[in-house]
Amino acid sequence: MGYLINDGMKPEEGALKSIALNKDRLDAWLAGVTTFDGKPGLAAVKEKLGL
Repeated sequence: MGYLINDGMKPEEGALKSIALNKDRLDAWLAGVTTFDGKPGLAAVKEKLGL
């Protein structure tokens, strides 16, 4: 929320910055998650976000 309130970022920008600075959280959030076609969700998200 600090990025939105204090830095005036758009929600998407703040989320991407937060994830980029805390990549270990993304790993924990997506542990065991798969895509609809059964591929690892973490890899799919990292690819989509350019991480």
